[in-house]
Amino acid sequence: MQVLDQGTATARKEHQCYDCYRTIAKGTVYSYCKTVDMGRAATCRSHVDCHEAAMAEVRRGTAFDVYDGVPPLKDMLGDSGQFQVEVDLLRGHFPHVATRLELGEQLSEIRWQDKLRERRFASSRSTQKQGEKSSCPTTSTN
Repeated sequence: MQVLDQGTATARKEHQCYDCYRTIAKGTVYSYCKTVDMGRAATCRSHVDCHEAAMAEVRRGTAFDVYDGVPPLKDMLGDSGQFQVEVDLLRGHFPHVATRLELGEQLSEIRWQDKLRERRFASSRSTQKQGEKSSCPTTSTN
């Protein structure tokens, strides 16, 4: 992977942060890195503090595959299996990053619970409809 350009810019539209997956709002200063790898160009955009936290995590010694580049901060923290402990370690130096990471996890859990609820509801409705179709109407004779 070859780095073509990196620095900071002001967002003219919303972007997704490479490190925390949350939205970078229009008008926010963000870090960017333009790369090319095997003929494919890519631009990664991150909140400035997310990028700083990711670089601190790399300096701390987090292992990653150098051929794939630096993974997103959220993935680096999740690989340890102790996501919340890792986020708590970041909190003292990067409080906004910790908050965005936790919010992302909480919203992900809510979406997951909603999907499960929808599946259960759809399953119970299809079971009810099958039960209604299989029941024979009763006729009364007088």
